[in-house]
Amino acid sequence: VAVPGSPHGLAYSRKYGVLLVTEEATGRLAMIFTAGGTLAAEVQVGGEPHMLAVSPDGETAYVADAAGSRLIEVDVGSASVRRTTPVGAVPESVAVSPDGSWVATADAEGGTVTLVDAATMRAVARVAVGGWPVRVRFTPGGRRLLVSLQRAGMVVAIDVTSRRVVGAAKVGDGPDGIDCRPAGDWCFVALNGDDAVRAFRPSDLRLGPRYPAGRGPSGLVVLP
Repeated sequence: VAVPGSPHGLAYSRKYGVLLVTEEATGRLAMIFTAGGTLAAEVQVGGEPHMLAVSPDGETAYVADAAGSRLIEVDVGSASVRRTTPVGAVPESVAVSPDGSWVATADAEGGTVTLVDAATMRAVARVAVGGWPVRVRFTPGGRRLLVSLQRAGMVVAIDVTSRRVVGAAKVGDGPDGIDCRPAGDWCFVALNGDDAVRAFRPSDLRLGPRYPAGRGPSGLVVLP
C-alpha cells in the first residue's frame, strides 16, 4: 500500500480492522483496511506525527506530535481529531495503559515522561528521567511504566501510582523499543547501538540474557 509523507509509526485497531500509519512529512494519519489493503482515510493531525498507540477497545488512537510537543487524540471510527493536549518537549512515543485510563509520552528533548488522564486528556504528572527518553511501555499489569533512555543506555521504571522513578538499569548502547511477555515476567529492549536485544525483569530490572539482532534494531514486539 502506497502511503505518502514518510510513514513512521504503526498501530492496529482490531475493532475497525485498520492499520494506522503516521505520515511525518504531511502531518497526517493514514488508515488502511487490512482485509483488502486499501486506504480507508487520512486524518490531518498537523505537526510531525511520530509514534502512536491505540486504546484497548480500538476506538481511539493517540499520536505523539514531535514538532508541536502535543498528544493528539483521534476517533478511529469517524477518522477525526477529538482533542489535543500539550506534553513535554519532542514526544517521540506514546503508550496506553492496559485498562485504557492512562496515556504516557516519552518526551525526548524534555527528558521527561508525561502521564495523561485519558478521560480528561489533561496531563497529571511530568516525571523527570533525563537521558533522552525515546520509548515508553506500560507493564501488562499497568502498575509500572518502562522507559528507554537512549543516550544514557538505560531503562528506568516509573510507578504509575506514586509517579516516581523506582528503578533503573544499564542495559547497553542505544536502548529503543520495549515490549513484554503477556505474563509480565520478562520484558525486552532493542539495543540499536549494540545490534542486540536485552531481556530484563520489570519487577526489579534485573538483567537477563542478551540476544544478537540485525544491524541497528529499533522497534520490537513480543509475539504471543
